[in-house]
Amino acid sequence: MCACHCVCCVKSIENPNLAGHVTLYGPLNISLILLTRLIMVAVMEHERNNEIHIDSMGLDGSGRSHVITTGLKGYHVRLRYSHVMDNVYISDEGTGAIYYIHPSGTGKEQYRMLSTSITSLAVSDTTVFWADRRTPRLFWSLIHETSPRVRRMTLCE
Repeated sequence: MCACHCVCCVKSIENPNLAGHVTLYGPLNISLILLTRLIMVAVMEHERNNEIHIDSMGLDGSGRSHVITTGLKGYHVRLRYSHVMDNVYISDEGTGAIYYIHPSGTGKEQYRMLSTSITSLAVSDTTVFWADRRTPRLFWSLIHETSPRVRRMTLCE
């Protein structure tokens, strides 16, 4: 309920008339990009058939726009910012893919298509990490690696 209220408040800063007309499930995940003073948020809208989209906006909610409106299935969508690459990495459990996009919303590219489910995502200066929902495994791949090479480790047996 709180998350829903916050998103509606951000929406109402941009256009007070919209807040009463859109019912949001709430943000699924948020990524702060402090250098450019942006927030990217994954949002699910019940009124639009549980559609998931990614919005970009200023830290005060100004300039809100949809930067990704298609192709995400969810339910678990994670956003992580890489300051080295100046990209936001997006994992989508529904499609089994990891994408990246510039914080301005341009240049969405597929980073990896996976055969595992994605429950968690982390990004370091050089590496993208993800965890599988169905097994106790941690996976990772170098950010600049263009081959399908993925490293893995079993966390417990």
